[in-house]
Amino acid sequence: MKENELQEVTKPINQLNLYGYNSFFWTFVKLYQTKKIPNVILFNGPSGIGKATFSYHLLNYMLSINESNKYNLDELRINESNYSYNLICKNIHPNFFSLTSVSKNQDIKIEEIRNLLRFLHKTSYSTNIKYILIDSADKLNLNSSNALLKILEEPPKNVFFFIINNNKRILPTIKSRSHVFKFFLTLQEKQIIYNKIMQDYNINNNLKEITKRFYFDTPGNLIKYSLILSKYNIDLNNDIYNSIAYLIDSYKKDKNIELLNFIFLYIDLFYSQLFLNTNTNLNTCFLNKSKISNLFDDMKKYNLNENNVFFSVKNILKNEFK
Repeated sequence: MKENELQEVTKPINQLNLYGYNSFFWTFVKLYQTKKIPNVILFNGPSGIGKATFSYHLLNYMLSINESNKYNLDELRINESNYSYNLICKNIHPNFFSLTSVSKNQDIKIEEIRNLLRFLHKTSYSTNIKYILIDSADKLNLNSSNALLKILEEPPKNVFFFIINNNKRILPTIKSRSHVFKFFLTLQEKQIIYNKIMQDYNINNNLKEITKRFYFDTPGNLIKYSLILSKYNIDLNNDIYNSIAYLIDSYKKDKNIELLNFIFLYIDLFYSQLFLNTNTNLNTCFLNKSKISNLFDDMKKYNLNENNVFFSVKNILKNEFK
């Protein structure tokens, strides 16, 4: 890893352990065993809560059931030596098709739905059952949504769709043709999952501080924040303004989009603490926060000079203490 790179979060496809969803997972195991699993399933919940990881584990359980090194139901763990797991990782499994957005800012286009149709018309090598995973359904544009809808109106009995949506708006008719399952975690469950996942990374963060400051977020996002805090040696108990200023300067050098997203979040934390201060002029505080939001929005929309925007943001934040 280069010096200016963040340690990468393990992708859902490579997450061998599933944490925190034992009873939920067994619900689907029983549905599968009794041949009652729906053909179209929509997993709905915030980004980073584990929907994609859950999907890959469920798919591995179903695909590997008659294979060597099959899915470990006792530990909810994928065997790294499993045949189906390795084929999926190489994107060459003949019974599995994955459809996802290449980047956060890119739509899933109609040509990709056509590729899905071509896959559905192929003959599978060992069984006629096929599994389709559609990640980030909100990235389907209108044309691709309508094309997918035509498939979902009368899905083949031997095809099972797992659609992931990050609590975003999608075509209502796609939702109406799906069996919707909502993902939700309590604060205690988030802490347990976060603590277990953190053991896979070579970093040491204060669990209580992370979950106290960002209690509203998901374990996956908490891991991203922890990696950023570790990489830039930021202590959450230190002065927030100086930490934001340092992160801004780091972003100007590194141009890491995850770092930029965390700066937005850190600024929200900065203002949340200001709002709790009895000496704060709330009207001025709300106005300044709005100014910063508009500056960042305009920077994205109109490709404004980042140095000028960050200079203005720093000045606004600094003036909050005068």
